[in-house]
Amino acid sequence: MEMTKRDPLDPRNFVIVGGGAAGLNCAETLRQSGYAGKVTMITGEKVLPYDRTMLSKVLSDKPEPSFLRDEEFLKSADIDIVKDKVYSIRTDMKKVALVRGKPMSYDKLLIATGGDPLKPEISGIDAKHVYLLRNHSDQENIKKQAESVSKGIVIIGSGFVGSEMAAALKSKFKGKVEIHMVSREDYPLELHLGKEIGEMLLNQHEESGVKVHMKNEVKEI
Repeated sequence: MEMTKRDPLDPRNFVIVGGGAAGLNCAETLRQSGYAGKVTMITGEKVLPYDRTMLSKVLSDKPEPSFLRDEEFLKSADIDIVKDKVYSIRTDMKKVALVRGKPMSYDKLLIATGGDPLKPEISGIDAKHVYLLRNHSDQENIKKQAESVSKGIVIIGSGFVGSEMAAALKSKFKGKVEIHMVSREDYPLELHLGKEIGEMLLNQHEESGVKVHMKNEVKEI
């Protein structure tokens, strides 16, 4: 769709906190809807907006994430990307304070930071080499550590992210490293897709060599 160019005489600033798909979609929609003020996206990551869903699907040696838009597109759409973290938001003054940069005034503000992964309250969860998967940096840490694994990799959770991680890691390392997937459900993705499909996915994981431990099953890993 055709996008409105920014008018230098329009003093408005629409600030979007969050550098994901929702924030980028908002920025593009503003331009497509005739908004000619400034559009500023603030992201706490060091990269441009990317497809976060690909983090659990792609574990190749490709250093860059799957960008949703390239730098040239963002420049042509007059969408400014600020790579910084938000320290505080003063709604009474319509200002956003950044960790490193100068405070930023806004006319409209959208918070599109998404959620955080659930961190189970279990012993050892904060130990070294235990990772959550939420952003590109997490994925890079997991890939780096996985290269030096000698025994095995354990994935807690059998939902979409857990199942995709298990499949991607098994495909990447073939028979070199044992991949374990631990879950509290009877079958992978049972809560999302039902028992029948979950049972089929369980069989596929086991056929590919993933060692699956379901629903309070106690096994030595």
